[in-house]
Amino acid sequence: MEVRKFLQARWGILAGIVGILAVLAVYLAIAASGSPGMRAREALELGERYLLDGEYEQAIVQFTAAIEITDREPELADLGNEAREGRDTAARSGAVSLLQTPGNDLEDAVDWLAENGCLDLPSAYYFTDALSLLQQLEELCAEEAYDAVFTLLADPAYTEIVSGIMGLDCRMALLNAETGQMTAVYRMEVETENFADGDGADAAAEETEAEDGSAAAEDAGEPESYMVYYGAHAGGVREGEGVWLAYQDGNNYLADGSWTGDRPNGHFETRSWQADLNATVTYRVISGEVVDGLWDGRVIWRFERGDTADEYTPSFAAGVWQILREEDGFAIAAENEDGARLIAAEPDKKNGIAGYAEAA
Repeated sequence: MEVRKFLQARWGILAGIVGILAVLAVYLAIAASGSPGMRAREALELGERYLLDGEYEQAIVQFTAAIEITDREPELADLGNEAREGRDTAARSGAVSLLQTPGNDLEDAVDWLAENGCLDLPSAYYFTDALSLLQQLEELCAEEAYDAVFTLLADPAYTEIVSGIMGLDCRMALLNAETGQMTAVYRMEVETENFADGDGADAAAEETEAEDGSAAAEDAGEPESYMVYYGAHAGGVREGEGVWLAYQDGNNYLADGSWTGDRPNGHFETRSWQADLNATVTYRVISGEVVDGLWDGRVIWRFERGDTADEYTPSFAAGVWQILREEDGFAIAAENEDGARLIAAEPDKKNGIAGYAEAA
């Protein structure tokens, strides 16, 4: 009797063990058959959650894990493509987030991409190309090689690179800790008319007599969209002395002056001229005080042609011409000692620094 009870107990235990082993075997079989896809999907979903939460480094880690799994399983190619797209999005979002933080620049964004193994991703090329461009601009501006800057700005590849960064809604800047200088590219706040042409015609035109005795000023052309700043800054905000350059429709523009609170404020001298120096060149030079990008008070306005120069001293109030008188149907803004008149072609337009005034 005791033996029978002992055997029954042993059979009960063995049956329990066999049952557990059977269930475990089924589970392991299911897990083994589905583990790559399950693990890849889990990593992908976790990466997507990290991405939504703005934890870009963790998102990259999870997307990368999903990619590594799917690369070993040809049937999971679609899942791998999702993971690759997610990683590229996380890399781009992380770099943009860095650039949106005050005090950071493109070099920080590229370093972050390198640290997270993302430099070979499609989105990284926006940042590496833009950094290369800014480094070139910085070097040329430091050497005051402005003609070379304008040549670079005229290159169609320039617009493509800048458009790529600006389309991501982040700053395009390089902060040099050693020199304290910033090199940055900005959109125009105000689309600006053609700066000048070979005859000196712009928002203000010198009077030139046609055969019928009327004065002439040419219409403005289409502007470029971006401009370059090189100068002092405070945490990535333009503050102190700097130069402001633009290339537009074959014309060059350079403004040298003082910035306060990220806007032109203080004394400025601007110079605009044709890019083709083999043609007859008219330099238009303006100097005076600027308030929030607009001329204010009396300024010196010169047209330089070779060894000759015509100089005027018109006045402005918040960028608007202060007209001396109406004469022959024209708004006379100033006249010089030789009796030549400076005509405000469009008296109501605001004049000042390119990108801050309707007529630069």
